[in-house]
Amino acid sequence: RPHFTNSVIAIYRSMIKFTSDTTGDVCNHARSRFIELVSKVTLQEFMTKFNAIAEKVHEEDTSDFYTQRGVKIHSLEVTGYRCAQQSTAAILEQIIQETTNRMNKLQQQESENEVQLKEIQGDIQEETAMAELIKIQTQNSNAKARMEGLAEAER
Repeated sequence: RPHFTNSVIAIYRSMIKFTSDTTGDVCNHARSRFIELVSKVTLQEFMTKFNAIAEKVHEEDTSDFYTQRGVKIHSLEVTGYRCAQQSTAAILEQIIQETTNRMNKLQQQESENEVQLKEIQGDIQEETAMAELIKIQTQNSNAKARMEGLAEAER
């Protein structure tokens, strides 16, 4: 036989008193609040602040909707969304495509920049080695000339 505390029984009574479909009511209320908050922002804000908007749905809900039903929301996850109007969906799809293309171009440019940087570093190393070679050849040439000069002087 299960044992319940009075507060648990009160929560169940609240749940049954207000609705026979707590899950559906909570889902519909959250959806309604989400739509209300989304209607106050631009498409760009929606796309960049999606998670923050989702958090506000229940965090900033000042109604007693949840407490009346004996429900406490710990977190809210939006698992998907679709545009109400086809024209908005087409625009959103275009924005997503352009963003994807821009990201691909940036990644390609970064790769090309890395290749070019490696080539420049290789050129620098090659020029440094050539300078070192010229320095050594000059030292050898000077040493050879001094020795030839000394040999000529001794004759």
